[in-house]
Amino acid sequence: MVPCFTSWAPCNGTHFSTHGSLVRQFRPIAKNQTCKFSTSCRRRKALLVSMSNPALKNSTTANTLESSNMDGSPELPDTRLDQAQLPILDALKTEANSVRAGFFCPGHRQGKGVPEPLREVAFSERNGLFAIDLPELPALDNLFGPAGPIKEAESLAADLLCPGGNKHFRTFFLVNGSTCGLVASLLAISASTLSKTMVPGADGPKDMVLLPRNVHQSVIHGLVLSGLTPFFVEPEYDANLDLIHGLTLNAVERALKDAGPHVSKRLAAVLVVSPTYYGVSSDLQGLSMLAKQHGALFIVDEAHGAHLSFNQQSNDNKEVEWGYPKSALACGADIAVQSTHKTLSACTQAAMLHVHRASRLVTVETVARTLQLVQSSSPSYLLLASLDAARWKMANNGNECLSKARRLAQRARESLQQIPGISVLSCPKPFSAMDDLRLTVLLDGLGMDGFEADDFLIDRGVYAELPSTNHIMFIITDGNTDHEIDLLVQVFQELSEVALGKSLETKLSKQDDEATHAPLPSSQSAVQIIMPHGTSAMRPRDAFFSNSVEILLGDSENRVCATTVCAYPPGIPMLLPGERITRECIEYIQQILEKGGTVTGLNCDEYDEVGTGEMNGEVVDTVAEKRAQMVNTARITVVDA
Repeated sequence: MVPCFTSWAPCNGTHFSTHGSLVRQFRPIAKNQTCKFSTSCRRRKALLVSMSNPALKNSTTANTLESSNMDGSPELPDTRLDQAQLPILDALKTEANSVRAGFFCPGHRQGKGVPEPLREVAFSERNGLFAIDLPELPALDNLFGPAGPIKEAESLAADLLCPGGNKHFRTFFLVNGSTCGLVASLLAISASTLSKTMVPGADGPKDMVLLPRNVHQSVIHGLVLSGLTPFFVEPEYDANLDLIHGLTLNAVERALKDAGPHVSKRLAAVLVVSPTYYGVSSDLQGLSMLAKQHGALFIVDEAHGAHLSFNQQSNDNKEVEWGYPKSALACGADIAVQSTHKTLSACTQAAMLHVHRASRLVTVETVARTLQLVQSSSPSYLLLASLDAARWKMANNGNECLSKARRLAQRARESLQQIPGISVLSCPKPFSAMDDLRLTVLLDGLGMDGFEADDFLIDRGVYAELPSTNHIMFIITDGNTDHEIDLLVQVFQELSEVALGKSLETKLSKQDDEATHAPLPSSQSAVQIIMPHGTSAMRPRDAFFSNSVEILLGDSENRVCATTVCAYPPGIPMLLPGERITRECIEYIQQILEKGGTVTGLNCDEYDEVGTGEMNGEVVDTVAEKRAQMVNTARITVVDA
């Protein structure tokens, strides 16, 4: 039996992977079972290539002759690495040449969608990319105190993207991604509320942030750094499709009502993720009004919605039955963070932070100060220039770019819907708006998961943004082409034929007609998630920076967690720093491990699915025994009592 690697999987279960760190996962395969596409498993081959890399091997491995020092003692082996290797550059060249159709971030699609002014400079013989890789020379301005071209570029972006333009909003260019924008926003709240509560006669602290549990990990990091207290509200979760959506207005209103005035008085901000990784948009106008009623800031993590300011709202131009999402700023957000590189044409890591000049609790000046804590003091002008060029492109050709992307996405959607065994996600209830440039292909009818499908596609040069258990997601931008859409549809047609037993190069067992053509879930309505969570015991900051100790998971009941623990599926953090561990959480985690699922944040002994192995000094024979051993030896970091 051959092990099969999954694709990159999110570290803490949010909308990130292009807006977040990723962890390489090892997907176990049951005993006597092989991966359907193991003969061409791209990730298995990648592993073998890395294992055979001379730079990773002892340079004297091939020499079996014993050697000794002058005094007769054995000579230690030479462990120096081969410095002739270029592992990152070689991997980039190989992977870039393998992509025939890319549907992942960044949105410029390997340069096809790069704005023309940037292309002319970057690829010119006289200048070129490295010729403009300059430091903060006097004429080039300063990112932390802009007064020249950076200030002008940020003002142009605010004028284009923000209601009321630069008069009402301050736009900050970010070179550390949306991550630093979110962290800086939380730090600014902490700085502002702390100074106000220190005034004699002031009310109690406004130190609480309402947010969904499926926030990006940078928000959790921001809570740790800022000392703010989270108040979590469950996002909508579709158990049939294993998809996490956003917050609903009803869920937030109900949670605040149940929590009582204690939370309302302390509420400093309402932070939501919209659109989600899968393109679903929350009722931002309603949530904005609710935040204002509670005297709180309204912050939107709009990392996947940098293009939404250019949505054509005319019903005459609509190609889908649901509504197009509106931008967060148009819906009343005080602060919005956008990953310009994800859906527009900026370089990876380039993002923007928009702050209302009349925002409650925080000032533009405070945000500018906190950004200095989380941005590099040597910003890349290549990233800054790509932000400026992305703004220029959308200002001059925004509607045309979005129309092209929508046409490609609609053609892909209609064609994929015709392929047996698959369907494409439509806007789920109770939400009313979804980004039609996100294509989430549901694989229930093929009898395989998104990781197997991803391997099949990659072997044919088609790269998705995110595979998961029951689906695989693609992002369409104006950088894509009709040829790439044709290739996407063609490869899915091949996949369907193979999976359904019509065309077999690696023969698959035929299934009953009933099972093979099993209908997809009839409803895409979201339901409240019932996964257990820890209970709040202390602030994330206090837990994270406390003295900690690693203990067995089975012995951790009632201890306070000092790390983030997240199970896949569904990909929502179950335990966060500062939360008390319950027996329900322990049992849920153990069940995930027993079934071969993935849980990040634990220290688990790695094991090989192939043949007899050894764990903790004990010989274990079967996959079940190995998993049981993992359950028994899994360790978690807790606050030292």
